[in-house]
Amino acid sequence: MDETTRVRRVNSNLAQTFVVQLIHQTDGEITVEYMPIDANLLVSLAFNKISDDTAFLAVSGTTPFSTEEASFVLEIN
Repeated sequence: MDETTRVRRVNSNLAQTFVVQLIHQTDGEITVEYMPIDANLLVSLAFNKISDDTAFLAVSGTTPFSTEEASFVLEIN
């Protein structure tokens, strides 16, 4: 290994962090909104279907130094 190679080995549990984004298209305009995550790791969204808008919800893991799978639950009420 030369001096420019950097490796970090982690042999413990890492707190799973993530971001939630709402990707919304209205009349051809696309917006991306970061959704706030509360202290209980919950995100609340309200939708009113009044047009032919398109929306996607993106959940992305952001835990540094991790390549392991992490799970989450999506519940729609």
